[in-house]
Amino acid sequence: MTPAPARSRAVPASFSEPAMSQALAHAIRAQGEHAGLDALMFPAQVIAEASGLIPDYERLCRPAAPGTIRAWLAPLLGCVRFPPSEGDYEIKAAAIAMACSVDVPQAVWTEASQLAAMRAFKVWPSAAEVFDLHQSEAFRLRNRLFLLRQVSKATPIPADAGVVASAPPAPAAGLVGAMAANIAHSFRMPGYPPATQPAAPGRALSVLRRPSAGPKHLSRAELDALAKRGRP
Repeated sequence: MTPAPARSRAVPASFSEPAMSQALAHAIRAQGEHAGLDALMFPAQVIAEASGLIPDYERLCRPAAPGTIRAWLAPLLGCVRFPPSEGDYEIKAAAIAMACSVDVPQAVWTEASQLAAMRAFKVWPSAAEVFDLHQSEAFRLRNRLFLLRQVSKATPIPADAGVVASAPPAPAAGLVGAMAANIAHSFRMPGYPPATQPAAPGRALSVLRRPSAGPKHLSRAELDALAKRGRP
């Protein structure tokens, strides 16, 4: 006998992601675009904000409790063709929970994804199908946590760093120019730090001078070598 499907309060309606400043959002984007390089620097305020958001995203990315996954699966019994029997349901639900609880964060097992599953699955799903349904959102949350950790470990921009106007990078500038553009994009947002005067239309953003080499920076020669390797 198949157990009666029921929506359970063990499945949360949603999880709220913490708000972040525009400056941190741009820093995360820059870090993601240059994930293989340890050469980006950010304002101390941005680094501190990233550090403060890490515990919130660690909570969102915790493994889901098996009971939550079982409650998430229950309504499918009334939606799919050929639902499992009561005994089979217990075995199949436990198997899906074992396969998905660690790699699919708790913040993904919500009423919204539950409704998506009820509309998507015509027959009882395999563990792989349940995992695939959640994979995109699970990756987004884990990647956000990874990039926040990377930004939190970045080198702060020195308080006395000089500011120079930068022309748009020429194609020959390669990787160095692209990195400079992304760094400028991240820390010239309002408040990180405040601009002394508005940029003229059509002018490039200003970028901070960064050391040509150092223990946490690639040398110019190493950057040029990486740029050449990335060319077709």
